[in-house]
Amino acid sequence: MSGGRPKVGLGAMASILGVSSSLLIISLLGAHTQQVDAAKVDCYPIDGVTREKCEALGCVWSPVARINKLPANQTDFEPAPSTLGIVGPDREPKSRVGEPWCHFPDDYMGYKIVESTGYMIKLARARPSALGNDVQQLIISMKFYEKGNVLGLVIEDSDQARFKPEIPVLSAVALDETSMEEAQSSARAFKIELEPRQQVSTTTTSSRVQVDNRYILTIKRASTGAPVFSTDLGKLIFTDKFIQLNSELSSPFVFGLGEHYDTFLKWAGEYKTYSFWNTDHIAESGGTRSYGGFPFFVNLDSPGHSMAHGVYLRNSNAMDIVLQNDVSVTFRPIGGILEFYLFGGPTPHDVIEQYQKLVGLPDLPARWALGFQLCRFNYHTLEKTRLVWKRTRDSGIPFDVQWNDIDVMERYNDFTYDPVRFAGLPEFVDELHAAGMYYITLTDPGISQEPNNYPYELGTQMDIWIKNSTNQPLVGKVWNQSGRTVFPDFSNPKSHEYWIKMFVDFQKVVKYDGAWIDMNDISNFVDGSLDGCPEDNYLEQTPYSPGGYKLQQKTLCLSAKHQASHEYNIHNIYSFYETIATEKAMRAARPGRRSVIISRSSHPGQGHYGGHWNGDVPSTWEYLRWSIPSYIEHSMYGYSMMGADICGFSGNTTPELCARWSTLGAFYTFSRNHNDDTSIDQDPVALGPEVVAANKNAFTKRYSLLPYLYTLVYNAHKHGQPVPRSVAFEFFQQHELEAFKAENQFMFGPAIMIAPVVDENTYTKRTYLPEGRWYETDILPESMSFVARQVKVPTKIDVAKGVKHWHQTNHIGLTNMPIFYRGGHIVPVYARVGQTIADTERNQSISLEVALCEHGRAKGELHMDDGDSIRDVTNYLKMTADDTMGTLRIDLVKDHYKKQVQFGHVKVMGVEGKITKVELVSQEGDHHRELPYEQISHMLIFDLGSQPVTMAEPITVKWTTR
Repeated sequence: MSGGRPKVGLGAMASILGVSSSLLIISLLGAHTQQVDAAKVDCYPIDGVTREKCEALGCVWSPVARINKLPANQTDFEPAPSTLGIVGPDREPKSRVGEPWCHFPDDYMGYKIVESTGYMIKLARARPSALGNDVQQLIISMKFYEKGNVLGLVIEDSDQARFKPEIPVLSAVALDETSMEEAQSSARAFKIELEPRQQVSTTTTSSRVQVDNRYILTIKRASTGAPVFSTDLGKLIFTDKFIQLNSELSSPFVFGLGEHYDTFLKWAGEYKTYSFWNTDHIAESGGTRSYGGFPFFVNLDSPGHSMAHGVYLRNSNAMDIVLQNDVSVTFRPIGGILEFYLFGGPTPHDVIEQYQKLVGLPDLPARWALGFQLCRFNYHTLEKTRLVWKRTRDSGIPFDVQWNDIDVMERYNDFTYDPVRFAGLPEFVDELHAAGMYYITLTDPGISQEPNNYPYELGTQMDIWIKNSTNQPLVGKVWNQSGRTVFPDFSNPKSHEYWIKMFVDFQKVVKYDGAWIDMNDISNFVDGSLDGCPEDNYLEQTPYSPGGYKLQQKTLCLSAKHQASHEYNIHNIYSFYETIATEKAMRAARPGRRSVIISRSSHPGQGHYGGHWNGDVPSTWEYLRWSIPSYIEHSMYGYSMMGADICGFSGNTTPELCARWSTLGAFYTFSRNHNDDTSIDQDPVALGPEVVAANKNAFTKRYSLLPYLYTLVYNAHKHGQPVPRSVAFEFFQQHELEAFKAENQFMFGPAIMIAPVVDENTYTKRTYLPEGRWYETDILPESMSFVARQVKVPTKIDVAKGVKHWHQTNHIGLTNMPIFYRGGHIVPVYARVGQTIADTERNQSISLEVALCEHGRAKGELHMDDGDSIRDVTNYLKMTADDTMGTLRIDLVKDHYKKQVQFGHVKVMGVEGKITKVELVSQEGDHHRELPYEQISHMLIFDLGSQPVTMAEPITVKWTTR
């Protein structure tokens, strides 16, 4: 094993995957082409390394040239001596980009194995690391979950308990030892190998193996032998406040590691560092900290194996995760333990479902939350709020939810509204409800510390504030005009009682319908607290700072005390605790009814309780484009409600940008137009008729798709099936390597491809269409009614196997966007769209859009419930169509929701031959009723006339051709 396993170069990979290496390297990925050696693992990952220090540790000093990512106005790299010290061949620069100058030699043994029994390995420290304070005794334990398809691998201190986050609560049940042996022997997903770097003599007594050498722990896919996780235990660093583990990746194809400003594909062919420490800052390039963090990724198996696996590190401490150009990954948390979960897939969507079932399946929001939503920081008055609301309704844009930001509050204090500027707010909310609409306002975690502020007085009485190191409430500063802010400790169960009371009491004043929880990173306008942080406190000093900035910046002191632990350990899960408390509060405030919770900060498993939005995205084309991979990623992470602020939040948008962003944003699951207090008005009417038309067209299309969209959200909630999907993942088993280029388009469920225009002054779109049959259409209005018919006949496109088909659409006006129906799917829709979701659904049958595949078949499904009740009472229907048999069948599989489901217009795309008759056939086949129909080219349209479906009587339609 000396030298590590051989790496597959990009040329070899291209050959295996059936593409030219030049295409892969230049067009697709732009990566390095050299063969790479065994991973260079950093021996001295903290600042201040020199040749002398490196070699004293027994490590290899090898200065390497670096490509530093510089600001646009900087052409030379000259670190300031005052901050970086002397930089030369004997001192590594403090600003690290690329290979470490000091790395472990291949035969390094920092930890040695002292015992190995079955699924347990014990390690002892053999020599000190660069950081000191090493944990001397470690234990590695492994357990199988989910019938062997998920493997848990934990590395922790064997002598002393260390912090482990209590959330997310894992849903999987570990197999017992017998079942583990069965899972291992039956080759479920993984097999475990402990491989010596060189042959050693061992003494075996029963099942116990006494060893004393350097070992590689490798987890392999049982069916193929492909490694999915492989780490040299001798190079592990495990200290009290810094942990480092490097694992080889199966391939450079990595997806996940959000929330960062990056493409969907994270190419592990160059050094990239992703930092995880929730921060009040929009994601920027370079893997910098942002509002949330997900140490989870999907990795494609070695080339030649059309499989994927996933890796999740359950650790809430600050960390960096580094993708290295030697096709490996380095994990660097600064606390806790290493608790990995490996997911066997074998497809990317299987991995996603396994991950979500472990950390918690997505929330099911109220159906009205799938409507268009409108907000602005600083409407400033109820009069302006009403003006924008009314002109949006009068424009004819479908519209369901009006929001207010903190400017609605009195003195920016939670659970208040300004009695002067927003006088009459309760009556306005009643007016919204009377119109079939809903209202949401904002709640920050920070509570103003001021006299006669009831939320502060009650919280003090209940003793639920986060404390400083002297056990007094930690006082920071956020928006409150008092200038003094305290923060609930949501890990304290008493704070949930407090939060419930606050929400219930405010509901009696303003009948809000959902919760918007912001600034929960935690955000603080001062570093640490108004009194600073105790510099002599052990927790305030970090030998390694993920992201390169002090962790106290714009948040709390690391020594701040929560009931569950210190800020040092649970900062990243503060918003998770708050979301749980908010879900309880919303259920108490609106008993028996669903709502929606939207949080800025995020963490694995948090999507089980609420949704997320991207925060303060700039109004730029770059962030419009980035919103697509971010949207897809968060569906991987378990969010059913997700989206960026349509048209951007900060800076002035333009009519063109806003029109294009609106056509895209209509297909976010969470679709809200929102911007800041210093920018121009950007509600659709304010930006002119083209922006109004773009919104009206896009949201009319979205509302028509509500039966389909709600079914997607329901399946995400029940099964972990993502709503937006990457083209590469959806067509993974077709070996569509070209699909990895398709970053500016996405699948909306399995049946519809969304192809937005994402560049300025552009009126064309190149859309990658994988193998199969597609039907190109757009979002312009149409009707399936025979009375006032405006039917568009979609363009039928057949893509043969092995063909790289980039389809060009021309003349795309600002009010339009191409979409493609995928052959083989049936999409349930509404034929008529009203002003709101309630209006759209009132007394309306379900219509069907049937897109036949090249073999003449299609299938679909539909979930129907009241969209509001917390109880899971649903109807489930399956639809199948077969043009070769001339049939459409609709079966009611579950009948728990007692409202009868009726069907109206049906549009069948891709029929062959001339239709001569369409009939509704009874279950027994002894009764036939002819249906009105029309055929236009390859499209058949007929009307079922509000035909009900029951368990006893499915709907069967037959058509004949000549």
